[in-house]
Amino acid sequence: LVNIVFQLGDEGYDVVVNCAGLDGGRLAGVPDDTFPIRGILLKVDAPWQKHFLFKNFTTFTIPTIDAVYVGTVKEANRSNMTLSSDEQDNLWCRYLGLQPPFKNVKVLDHFVGLRPGRNDIRVQAEKRTTPSGKTYKVFS
Repeated sequence: LVNIVFQLGDEGYDVVVNCAGLDGGRLAGVPDDTFPIRGILLKVDAPWQKHFLFKNFTTFTIPTIDAVYVGTVKEANRSNMTLSSDEQDNLWCRYLGLQPPFKNVKVLDHFVGLRPGRNDIRVQAEKRTTPSGKTYKVFS
């Protein structure tokens, strides 16, 4: 994968912005301190819900044109892509504390995803030279 960054430099690009998420360090060939943050979404049947609700990054609602999503995004260092029934029940109980009218709402589907996390914000510019001698900058 490291060759990909060099290939972009050799293609004539003066700047490469590395925003590859969890694999950004591996892509750039440098040590990386990112870690997975697991998020869960439940797609629910609640067409009357038109407003975004949010509590401490642990529970939220996102209404869209054709569905409403209930979720959480603060599970640091968790990379399991399977949702257990206990986890779904825990999220649902927290959400009902925020929005009791959802008590009889039907859960239509569920999704699990990962996003990168880092203890500190980092934007770093590095000057690199390709094997052919062209210089370029990598921001990551």
